[in-house]
This record gives sequence, structure tokens and C-alpha cells, in this order.
Amino acid sequence: MIKSVVTVLAVIGATNFTAGSVSAQDNDLAIDEIIVTAQKRAENLQQVPIAITAIDGLTIEKARIQTLDDIANRTPGFFIGGAGPVSPELTIRGIGSTDRSSGSDRSVVVFLDEVYIGRAGGSTFDLFDLERIEVLRGPQGTLFGRNVVGGLIHVVSKKPSADPYAKIQATVGNYDLIETKAVFNAPLSDTVFSKVSFSSRDRDGVNTNIFLNKKIDNINSRNVRGQLKIVPDDSLQVLLSGNYALDDIQGLGFRPLNNAGVFGVVGFIPSDNFRDFQSPVEGFLDREIYSFTARVDKEMSIGNFTSISSYRVVDFFQDRDFGVASDPNFSSEPVINPAAFGFMSRILIDERSETFTQEMRLASHPDSGKLNWLVGAYYLNEKTDRDQERKRNLTLINGAVTSSHPFFEQKNSTSSFAVFGEASFEISDKLEITVGGRQTWDKKTMDLTVTDLDPLNLFTNSLNPATAVFPSQVTSEKFNSFTPKATITFTPTDNTMAYATVSKGFKSGGFNGLAGEPVASATPFLPETAWNYEIGIKTQLFDNRLQLNLAGFWLDFKDLQLRRRLLLIPGNQASNTIIIANASQARIKGVELETIFKPFPGFTITGNLAYTDAILTDATLKSSLPTLDVDGLVTAEGQKLPRAPEITYFVAGEYEAPIGNGGAVVLRAETRYTDDVFHDLGEPDPGGHQDSYNLVNGSITYIPGEDSAWEFKVWGKNILNKEYFVWEQPASGARTAITRIGDPATVGFTITWRHD
Repeated sequence: MIKSVVTVLAVIGATNFTAGSVSAQDNDLAIDEIIVTAQKRAENLQQVPIAITAIDGLTIEKARIQTLDDIANRTPGFFIGGAGPVSPELTIRGIGSTDRSSGSDRSVVVFLDEVYIGRAGGSTFDLFDLERIEVLRGPQGTLFGRNVVGGLIHVVSKKPSADPYAKIQATVGNYDLIETKAVFNAPLSDTVFSKVSFSSRDRDGVNTNIFLNKKIDNINSRNVRGQLKIVPDDSLQVLLSGNYALDDIQGLGFRPLNNAGVFGVVGFIPSDNFRDFQSPVEGFLDREIYSFTARVDKEMSIGNFTSISSYRVVDFFQDRDFGVASDPNFSSEPVINPAAFGFMSRILIDERSETFTQEMRLASHPDSGKLNWLVGAYYLNEKTDRDQERKRNLTLINGAVTSSHPFFEQKNSTSSFAVFGEASFEISDKLEITVGGRQTWDKKTMDLTVTDLDPLNLFTNSLNPATAVFPSQVTSEKFNSFTPKATITFTPTDNTMAYATVSKGFKSGGFNGLAGEPVASATPFLPETAWNYEIGIKTQLFDNRLQLNLAGFWLDFKDLQLRRRLLLIPGNQASNTIIIANASQARIKGVELETIFKPFPGFTITGNLAYTDAILTDATLKSSLPTLDVDGLVTAEGQKLPRAPEITYFVAGEYEAPIGNGGAVVLRAETRYTDDVFHDLGEPDPGGHQDSYNLVNGSITYIPGEDSAWEFKVWGKNILNKEYFVWEQPASGARTAITRIGDPATVGFTITWRHD
């Protein structure tokens, strides 16, 4: 870790030294201005007093940014894990969420064109035809609001324009990768403009289930976006958009971390190959997402009015297994088979969520003078039906059989209403103060039913991980919060801005969708809150050839909603289950640095560095759950928060070498370092620990000429083929862990055709 920090500081130091020793005479060396909408209005990134990582559309294409993982790798203090595409675990500055049941929410939220995407199952999608990506770090509870206690990822699509153009792109790569992307923009009249974007991605599995002799973790996805922009006059603009996505994945790979006696399966011998899995179940994921959005922007005498209406449906079915087996006779059904032995922990999830949101706001005109203001109201209604089936079957070599088969039928309804406002006043040409606040009212209603589908009742606790069946049980709870913000901004020069901010983040409470008995089902877990104290400086030096943005923060985080392993029958390790419980308090502090430097024509260095110290300071349970055997929580005080690496850094270098006829060859190399990290709280052994690792990517792009419509690229991701895992969960009394691993080295060739 120390060596890595020294390396990054050396790069930054060299960057500053070079900047000071080279004269800036060429305007082409100036860093391009990036416009963001982090404060619900278009502003220069360098003038916004918020810690923001902004990735423009050109960089998205050059770096092949296609997933949330790619965004996290380029953002300081952003870590992403999870058990698959519908179970992402996003963590910024040590704040994140793990529960995916129908009664819970995210602490780090994805927005698409300012539309809130609350369900984890719908927050991952193919990133294509984008204008930019903004990652706002820290609580953003005033303007973006709902549950943005850790931060947010705002994905901004390219909108239709008056200039007709088309782009077609094709990619081939190892593991039989085939990608196609197409964009067609066409004005239909002087006031109506249309656009259609499409992406398709197919790839064979990168891992192997040697028990079934099948490749797993493949990719098959289709995505289409249609947009219609109507501009009747200069004061009115209407944007209608629809998105559709379809995913089909065969095989979801999970493997144990321990080498012997895993899950109590006598005789199990794991493969030495990192990418071999030995599950009796192949698993799959089918997902469909569609959404519609209508945005209206109207310029009025009092100010600019905006209305954003959205409807989004996420529907998926997932079959995954955390088990292992050593004999082909082992059955995935709970039957006595003395000739076979193995363990199956199969989870089948059928979820459908429907979300409607409406936001209306009124903002002062950009030229309104010393006072700028914004007021608004927000409404959300979300209905989630989630059926979760747990099939467990353990067959020992002596013929003993245990099994359980509980079925959790979850129906959750959430309604949320909020009013918000923010105002900025210029005290002088150099000093500005901003104050704002948001009042949120949430109501959640959970309907949970638990039944037993095990026909044999071969186990004393045949409901494991539940302890009792119960009929439909409906419980409601309200969660309200006021989230204020205050910022002082000081601008001593045109190229330097410093700020100090105090803000509050709030994430709603909820219900455990896997509650194992009636009292736990009726008992909500509490909201979590975070007070953020932050100072920062943004500056551009040497004729805007060097950009340095620095932020320091201190977070007081209370009532953390943490994934905890509980023993529903005290002392009985076979009765373990995972639920959400509140721990009292955590303290998070850190520093983040982002820099861009253009030392000479054609060469750009981009980098960032984050130091995060996230500690659980009080592990006292504040939920009123029944007295159960809580594994490890009371001894976790002073431990690091999960998924919060102490050091992360990213460095990218790009050189564009001109050739004849205005063409160019573009060389790009980048590396992301992630410090060692625990994926779960209170791990007493290395079971859930991932050592530090580096991921290295690179590409070579050939542009034949200035007027050429063609572009050719050779690229590679994780080209050093680093082996690492992205998710872990404890699974037994010995803290055996199951894990999901990252992709291997992938390489490919991309050809692009453009027509303007």
C-alpha cells in the first residue's frame, strides 16, 4: 500500500514540476470545459462546490466505459461489488447498501437523465450513446434527495439535435465477444428532432462449471433508446424518451474460499483453477427493463420551469446456487442418495417493480443577478413484488440428508413526497453563500408470507433460514427527515474556487424481506443518516493546462443499515440467515484528489487518489428485532466498514500522434489500484478479505485522416489477467465464504463508421 501511495504522489509531483517548467503558448493545450448539472442547472464543473467526477462522452468511448464497474474504476473512493447484475453493491466514501429485498433501498443511487432508479435490479445497464457521466460524492439530499446518503451516479444520454448524423460500431474479441452499436439522429422538421440508439452484446462464459462441464457467466444483452425532442419556440422544449433492455445470462458462478470441509461437505476437494466452479446447479438470469420519460422545460417571466415524469418497470428471474458437489450423482433436489455427497444452497428470485416519479421545479433565470434560487416538489410511487425461494440440500458421504425449502413472498409499496429548495447569494464578487433543504415523507407497506415447500421435512429446522411459517402479514411504517445544506464559496481568481460545506444525507428505513419469524417481519429497521463536513478547492493553472481538485471530508454516520449474519436458533449454525440490522455509529474521514494535465500537444494525463478511513465506532444494535444470536456484531467496534478500501487511485495517460492527411494514432494506458478490503463487517479471518490489486487497461486507435469516416481500435481490459473477487458472503459457523470473481483479461478489435 505504501509503495502504491508513493508511486501516485510521484506522478502528481512530476506533473506539477513539468507544469511549472513548460511555457503555455498553445491554446490547444487548454483543458476542455466540462458542463455538469449537479445543481440542476448547467454549470462549469470547476465552478460547482461539490466533489464531482465527470466523464465526458469522448472519454466514455475512448476508454470503453460500458458498466458501473468501469465508472467505479475511474472515481476516487468508489467501490462496487455484488452477487451479479441484479445485485450490485455500490459504496462511495464507505457508505453503501447490501440488501436487495423489496423493503429496502440504496445508499448510493443511479440516475438516468435525472430520473431516480431505486431498485438494485434495474440500476445496471449497458452504457452507450452518452453525453457524460457525473459521480457526486457524499450526501446530496437537498436537490437529488431520496436516499442519496453516500452519493450518486448520474448517467446523461445524448439528446436529439438539428444536425443529421449516423454512427455504426462493431466489436469482436476473445471469449467470442460480438458487439454492435448504432446511432441514428434525424430532424423531422424545423421543430421536431428524433434519435434512435441501439446496442447488442454477446460473449461466451469466462468461467467453467466443471461439475456440469459448462461455460458460465456469459453475456447476452440488447438495449434500445428512442428520443423525440419538440421545440415549438425558443421558450419551450419537450423531450420524450423510451428505453428498453433485455438480458439473458446462462450460468452464475460462485465459489468457496476455503480449501477443505466447506459447508461441512466431507470429501469435497476444490479445483486449483481460479475460474473453476463445482456447483450442481448451472443458474441463469433473465431480465427485462423498459421505461418512459417526459420532460418539459418552459422559460417563463418568473423563472425556468421543469417537469420530469417517468415510469419504469424492472422484471427479472434469477436462479443461482452457492453450493458445491463432488459426485455427479448428487441431486439438486432433497432426496436421499447415499452414493452422492454435496451441498446446494439454491436461491430463486422472481421480482417485478413498477416505479412512477414526478418532479417539478422552478429556477431563477441564469442572469438573475446576485441571487439564484430553485424550488421544487417530488413524488415517487413504487410497487415491488419479490418471490424468493431458498432450496438447501446437504448430503454427507455417510448418506445423512438434511434439507429445507422456505418460500418468502414479499410485496412492498413505497410512496414518497418531498419539497426542496436552494438559494445562492453573492455577497461580493469573490464570496457566495448557499443554503438549502429538503423535507421528505416516506411511507412503506410490507406484506410478507412465509411457507414451507419441503415435502420431506428431513431436517429438524426444515424452514432454514426461517423458523416459522406465517400467513400474509401486512405492516406499515412512516419515515420522515429534513436534510439541510449550507455552503460558502470563495473565488479569489478566475481559475480558483474554494468551498466549505455542511450537509445531511438520509436513507429511508424499511423491512427485512427474509425475516424468519412474524415479530421480525413486523419490525422495521431504522433510517440511516450522515452529516457531511467537507472542504475543497478547484483550480486550473498554467493557462488551464493543469487542473487540480482536492476535497477533504468528515462524515458522522448513524444507524447504519448493515448486512448481518444471524442464528435464528441460538447456537445452531445451520439456522444462519442474513438480515439488515442497525448499528449505532460510524466515523468516516478522507481526502480525494483529481487532476488533469496536458504537458505538451497531444499528451494528456488524468489521475485521482482517495484516502478513506471508515471505522465503526459503536456497534450497539438499535433495531427492536427479537433477541437472536447476532454473529460478530457486538465485537465489530473499531473495525473497518465493509467495501471501503483505504487507498484507491487511478492514472491514465493518452497520447495522440498526428499522421498525414490529418489522421492520428491514439495510444491510451490506464491503471486502477484498489487497497485491501473486507466485503463483510467483523470478519475474524481472511475468509472475506480481498488483497490489494491493480487492473490495467490499454488501447491503440487509428484514425486514417481528418475527413475519414472510419476509426479502428485494438483494446484490452485487465490485460495482466489479475485474479480478484468482487463479492463475498459468510456461509457457515467457520466463516466459510462464498464469492463471485472478477472478469479475466479481455481483448478485442473495434471498427467505427460515422456520417455527419
